[in-house]
Amino acid sequence: MKYKAQIQDQAFEIEVDHTGEAMQVLVNKDPHVVDLQCIDGTRLFSLVVDNRSYEAFVEEANGRWLVAMEGQVFEVDLKDERMARLQKVAPAPRVPQGELPLKAPMPGLIIAVNVQRGDAVRMGQPLVILEAMKMENEVRAPRNGLVKEVLVGKGQKVDQGALLVILQEGD
Repeated sequence: MKYKAQIQDQAFEIEVDHTGEAMQVLVNKDPHVVDLQCIDGTRLFSLVVDNRSYEAFVEEANGRWLVAMEGQVFEVDLKDERMARLQKVAPAPRVPQGELPLKAPMPGLIIAVNVQRGDAVRMGQPLVILEAMKMENEVRAPRNGLVKEVLVGKGQKVDQGALLVILQEGD
């Protein structure tokens, strides 16, 4: 199976071959031997790449994958080959208009709230910083707008899906 992955500004072509004993993976045509095992039955994985071991927390959020590994969190946009071809010919999805509730992608502790009610925000601007598994995760504005409401404060513990900020249209 072939995939296209985007991590920040880097693009990767990934081809996975499950036919042998060990999973063979080509990343941008570079071969790697990979073993991936779920540890907790849901989101925690043991990953061995070319005999180097990693532990990874993986969670889907808003159609993307959040991967926490070695003290860093990566937001990964992953598409199989068919989906990548379809997206080239289909229009890109639009961020909903009107009020836009932003929710916690995972349970954690709010360590910073960078906005307050009435603030104008730009797409990509960090609004809230959530600490989960000793890693800092930024919740960013998915579009330009105004902060209608901030529903969390520094030091507050939140569950996955907890409402953090509500954006409204405006510039």
